[in-house]
Amino acid sequence: MDKIKQRLKQIVTRIYVLVRAAIAAVTLGMIETFGSPRGRRLLAVGALIGSCLLLVVRPPVRVVAPGEVGVRVNRLTGGIAVLLAACVSAGIDYVQGLGLDKIRAHARQLTDRLQRELPPLGYKPLTPQGNETPILAFELKDAAATTKALQAGKIAATVIGNENRLRLSVSVFNTHDDIDRVIEVLGGRRTSSAGV
Repeated sequence: MDKIKQRLKQIVTRIYVLVRAAIAAVTLGMIETFGSPRGRRLLAVGALIGSCLLLVVRPPVRVVAPGEVGVRVNRLTGGIAVLLAACVSAGIDYVQGLGLDKIRAHARQLTDRLQRELPPLGYKPLTPQGNETPILAFELKDAAATTKALQAGKIAATVIGNENRLRLSVSVFNTHDDIDRVIEVLGGRRTSSAGV
């Protein structure tokens, strides 16, 4: 009976991971954006997720029941830890190649625009002007309407309904075109768009 429970738990965990990966792929709009440089980066992320899923579906380590003696044997040298270390290393190289000052300057341009252009549309800024964070919070009047507009415009943002708060964040892959889309969608001038 314990082996059945253990196997069921493994199956449920694997299904959960697959569903989360599918949600991530849809959320990132990977299918619609392969032609752009951002789409190719998202495709690389998808390939990484796929590689990790392969390790989950076929774990490199055999599960041993409590009380049994087992030997840990990895199918891949170093297992998942090596894969994660390689990903972190590539990420650090990417950030260093761009330069932290350039990343901050780019994010500041985008956040300054949002801080300037959203208040006239009825979104009161909660994040202080000149803050170094690339994450901004705005007060909402209607969380449900804002959520609907963002979903229709395929804009990735966080709406915290019980606090009437909108959270937007920018990164190195965002452009002024992305900010234009956010402003158009939140200003009611655009109701749908291709994924970003």
